[in-house]
Amino acid sequence: MSKKPSNRKSKAAGESDQLESGAYFKKTNELSARIREGDALALTEFKSVAPELSAKLLEEYGDLAGKCENTLIRAYTGKNLFYHQGIKDRVRNMREDLEGPNPNPLESILIERIVCCWIQAHHADILSATRQNPTIQQGDYFQRRQDQATRRFLQACKALAQVRKLLGPNIQVNVAEKQINIMQKSDANTKGR
Repeated sequence: MSKKPSNRKSKAAGESDQLESGAYFKKTNELSARIREGDALALTEFKSVAPELSAKLLEEYGDLAGKCENTLIRAYTGKNLFYHQGIKDRVRNMREDLEGPNPNPLESILIERIVCCWIQAHHADILSATRQNPTIQQGDYFQRRQDQATRRFLQACKALAQVRKLLGPNIQVNVAEKQINIMQKSDANTKGR
């Protein structure tokens, strides 16, 4: 007995087919305009009309740390894409180095803060260094800006270090009926002691 081909399409395939139609674009554009004006019903309808697209957009709009990072980089680099991409790559590498293989959610939040503060601190340094013949008031302003940005950066780094110290790599071993708990100090905590 042969199976008849199914006429049903998956939700994703159905949405892909809709992408090809002008009606889909017209509907999503209309709903998007209403959503931007605060229409909650339009948002609900948009989620049902375009579930994959709405999920992607909501995730993107909800990424405040990413928006902050991109806004700071754009503000500092202007239209220079070499400079912009160089900073983006450096920030990505820094984030990966700080996160390690298994960051917990709190570490990820603190790392995002570190990244934004790092950008701000370096921008404050650049602004201060590139001012030619500043007045005393301007010099004081840029020095305070540098100090504040550096302080925020160091506070974010300290918060991450404290969280990691509190969480520490805990190991629990159960052997027969005995339980052994081991809290291992990281190499960074044991150096110089």
